[in-house]
Amino acid sequence: MIKKLIYTISAVVAAACLMTSCGKPTVVLEKGGAKPSTGDAWTVFVYMCGGTTDDDIINKTFEEMMNVDYSENINFVVETGGKSEWGIDGIDPDFNQRFLMQKNSMFLAAQTAADNMASSNVFGDFLKWGVEKFPAKHYALIVNGQGGGAHNGAAFDDISGDILTVEDAAVALGAAGVQFDIAAFDSSFMSSIETAAQLAPYAKYLVASEDMMCPYGLNYEALGSRLVSDPGADTLDICRDICDSYYEKCDKYGMADIATIAVTDLSRASELLQAFDGMAGMMSYAMDNFGNAARMQRALTYAEHAGAQSWGEGFTDMADLKNMAETIHNDMGATADLLIPLTDEVVAYNISGKARPYVKGLGVYFPISGTTRSLERYAAVSPSINYLSYAGRASINAGSSGGDDYTSTSTYYVYNEWMPQFTLYTQETPDGCLELDTSGEPLLIRDIYMDVYSHDPETGESYKVGTKYDIDGDLNGTIFTAEMPWETLGINGRAVYAKRIEKGFGFDMYSAPVLLNGKRSNIRITHKYGDGLDSYKIIGAWSGVDSGTGLDNRDFRLLKTGDKITPLFELYGGIDEKEGKPFRIGITGAEAKPAKIDGGAAYRYIAEDMYGNIHEADMCIKQEQQ
Repeated sequence: MIKKLIYTISAVVAAACLMTSCGKPTVVLEKGGAKPSTGDAWTVFVYMCGGTTDDDIINKTFEEMMNVDYSENINFVVETGGKSEWGIDGIDPDFNQRFLMQKNSMFLAAQTAADNMASSNVFGDFLKWGVEKFPAKHYALIVNGQGGGAHNGAAFDDISGDILTVEDAAVALGAAGVQFDIAAFDSSFMSSIETAAQLAPYAKYLVASEDMMCPYGLNYEALGSRLVSDPGADTLDICRDICDSYYEKCDKYGMADIATIAVTDLSRASELLQAFDGMAGMMSYAMDNFGNAARMQRALTYAEHAGAQSWGEGFTDMADLKNMAETIHNDMGATADLLIPLTDEVVAYNISGKARPYVKGLGVYFPISGTTRSLERYAAVSPSINYLSYAGRASINAGSSGGDDYTSTSTYYVYNEWMPQFTLYTQETPDGCLELDTSGEPLLIRDIYMDVYSHDPETGESYKVGTKYDIDGDLNGTIFTAEMPWETLGINGRAVYAKRIEKGFGFDMYSAPVLLNGKRSNIRITHKYGDGLDSYKIIGAWSGVDSGTGLDNRDFRLLKTGDKITPLFELYGGIDEKEGKPFRIGITGAEAKPAKIDGGAAYRYIAEDMYGNIHEADMCIKQEQQ
């Protein structure tokens, strides 16, 4: 029995609101009619855990669902909760509410006192209720929230402060007592081998993105209209349509470059997991041999990483599964060679925008941050003991647990013996370059680059304005040289500190921390080069992932005229930061191009070792441009 709402909306008032085009989703207490059946019955569950998602995004999602002229055989059922304040009249944060979507309105079918949307019991009760009230031949599920990958969770309950985990979602699907044709996530970073492993017993296909979702998410109107018009369509074709309509929606908002979404055939998940576990076993084994470990860790710097991966954005700790296998197949042999084509088969459909060329559809946990918290979260969902072993052995920042961690390998013993003998010596060459001379075992190092600073000779203050990655030298050697630039990457001629977060072959991506209209954000910039090409493009701005939860803040957007940009720079020493001079985006827009360094300049070589630790050479200071 539905409790009377404080805001009770009568049928007359609701109808009047619809006729006057209120422009907001409208809650009604009387169920409306629907068109005659068009064939097979579908029930689509939308589990909307509001969290801190912007009201405008939620409003548009409901508006899309209410734009569909539903037939009797198609039911879209939505549960709302987990948000302390909703921007929609009729959705009450004091209740978990269940709505049946209708043309131009949403019928309040049931409600209970507010409960934890991150609970498998609450989620499972919604699915069981929906299966009983709206039985169908086909079932689909969409989890709508702020994702953070299988190891962090799929949605955030803003009231309880809890996160809906993939394990909780799997328990809820199992409680429904039916096989779902489609399990989709309108949440970032959820297309992964870990998610597939959890949901495979309960669903036929997984539809999700392994990278960030465009803020306005899936196209609910397109899905509803497709089911009404052709409910008997092949399920895989419907999944493809979900992906295509999502990409078209991203393109509408100017975000097609970052769009990624894929369909995974869960009937083959166990086959993929077996191949993955084989490669993971080789990866774990390689970490017990110094030479093999060093070569593998060096190769993995080229793996495509998903989501956040810098001090400005935070860390998602994910990589593309296929791309990771491709980067290490020379070291992993047949195990990687088996996984690569199999991933193409299991990923039944994949879309990746121009800014995500190496995203192939399924991600996997990858210990970029390598923290104890990250590893502990991953351990709860890891489908492979072998890969969990590799992750622990590769994560020196997680500390020693006394078990299968980095201290348990002979590689770490060699590293611990040899690393203290590794030294960095710099000198300026006659032709004006800065030379780095390293001593010690070259395999200890996986990358070398040069940090560039603006230096004030009067105050002695230096702050990082860029990093030069184009260094002459072989990582297997000991001598490296590079010109000392007086320019760095900038926006509209103003220097910003752009850190490379993706290293590809002819394609890199950078992230520049800024204050965007007074709020912390990061501007993403792509760089295409080689074969006569050398071009930069600003993709947009994103605040990254929440430092506490690891979930996407879901606020990616394009830069626009009038935006106030204040660059943020890291002061020498890496503890504090400095705000640069603010500037505004003019009517001609924003352009990424080289910018001059203010004042004097300073340069410092950085060697990144096989565990990701940073080793710094002495600073070389140039007081004025030559």
